[in-house]
Amino acid sequence: MSICRSVIPIVTLLLSAVFCSCAKTAKDSGDVRSIAIKQSLAVLHSESPVGEITNEEYAVYSALLSRVRFSPKDGKKARLLVIGTETVAPTGEELSTNAGCQQEVPAQEPPPVKGPYLLSDDLRPLVDELFAKNKRSFTLDRKFKLLRDYVLFPAEDFESLGDQVGPFLGFEAFYRKFPGAEGFKQLSRIGFDRKFSRALVYVVSSYTPISVFSTFALLKKERGKWQRVDEYACEIRAGFRLPAP
Repeated sequence: MSICRSVIPIVTLLLSAVFCSCAKTAKDSGDVRSIAIKQSLAVLHSESPVGEITNEEYAVYSALLSRVRFSPKDGKKARLLVIGTETVAPTGEELSTNAGCQQEVPAQEPPPVKGPYLLSDDLRPLVDELFAKNKRSFTLDRKFKLLRDYVLFPAEDFESLGDQVGPFLGFEAFYRKFPGAEGFKQLSRIGFDRKFSRALVYVVSSYTPISVFSTFALLKKERGKWQRVDEYACEIRAGFRLPAP
């Protein structure tokens, strides 16, 4: 009897240890499985194919570029748009910088934008899709609907204009080649929300050697037409805001 009484607690302890070990193993396995699933979904999402540029994107581009600026060459209204042939991707640093400029405004100055904060939860889906769709470049077609003439010009050819003679003479050569041009524009693929009611696009605008900047433009679809909401750029730091792009 004394032997049985001494054995029972030992067996109970052993069974308890085995049960706890099994439970812990199951929990650990569940955690590992959960992490693996999340990682797989992340990889699947990151490697999911991105389709070609859609007509809706060209509608956004056309609305975005409808604003007429003055040509830096002669000061007259620009008669021509020169657009990069390939789409261009933003960087995380540019996103952070342009968002930071939105917040770093003295209290006595008006807010630089009317739209929501660039890194807010409200715009997160648009930002995420913008970066997801720009993992590689795409070739633009002549599907823009603009009131001005436009040409598609490779970025490599634009850069080569200044490689031999320097940036200042390179821009001189550019404006000789394209009289009345507004400058050189490069566009990204576009991030939309789920309802396709808002769009976010990244633009690089090159006007002169000392006026080259990037911006994130937010547009909203109202009554079937895309309208500009605002731009997120750092040109406000000079005390005024350029109407870009």
